[in-house]
Amino acid sequence: MKKIILLFVAALTLGGTFVSCSSDDDSASLIGKWAFYKTGGTVSGNEILTDYENYCSTKRDYMEFKSDGTAVTHYFNSDCSEGTYSSTYTRSGNTITLGTESPETATILQLTGSTLKVKYTDEDFPDGYGITVFQKIN
Repeated sequence: MKKIILLFVAALTLGGTFVSCSSDDDSASLIGKWAFYKTGGTVSGNEILTDYENYCSTKRDYMEFKSDGTAVTHYFNSDCSEGTYSSTYTRSGNTITLGTESPETATILQLTGSTLKVKYTDEDFPDGYGITVFQKIN
């Protein structure tokens, strides 16, 4: 259950109140599958990131942004059974909004053909910001 909650929060990583920064490549597309790669936050203005821990040894948790405005988080338990969480999303420039009933917004810190990095409000860090880095997968 803790993993499901963590992944749900990670899905909301693309939600929350984010700090505004620009992407590295405005032509890079958000559409596609993005594996969770690094997680962490800011401490005294410095990023502290660690490898994302997948519970399944043969499959990676990931988010999928579809062209129809659907975002799906795929996560795998220790027995490698899959669970998903779906939401809607919109993107306007570097801002992503997840959900419609209680929408949460985010700003993309980095978006290239291979990397998506987001910064979001997270009270677990002294500076109040969490960070998740994703790698593009096929």
